[in-house]
Amino acid sequence: MTRTAGVDPASSATLSPSNRTTARRARANALTVDVEEWFHICGPLPELARERWPTLVSRVLLTTRLLLEDLDRTGTRATFFVLGWVAERYPELVAEIIAAGHEVG
Repeated sequence: MTRTAGVDPASSATLSPSNRTTARRARANALTVDVEEWFHICGPLPELARERWPTLVSRVLLTTRLLLEDLDRTGTRATFFVLGWVAERYPELVAEIIAAGHEVG
C-alpha cells in the first residue's frame, strides 16, 4: 500500500473493511505528563520566587495520584516527566508512578 501525506491508511478506500478495522486498532498514541507544582509555571512573581517554593501549598501529590487512578481505571500508560524539584522532595511519588507501570523520563 502506498502512503500519501495527509491520508489516513485506516480510512483509505483501498483497504477492505476488515483491514480498516485492524489498522484502526493498531494505532498508538503517546501520552506524556509534566509533573510540576502549580507555582512552577506562574512566571517571575515576587511572591512565587524560588526561595519561597518550600513554603507554598503543594498540590502535586494529590493531583498526580488522582491522575494515576484515572489512568489505571482506563488501562492507559504514560511517560511522566518529573521536575527535579518535585522528585527531590517527593521520591515516593516517583516510586508510585513507576509502580503503576508508567515510564519516568
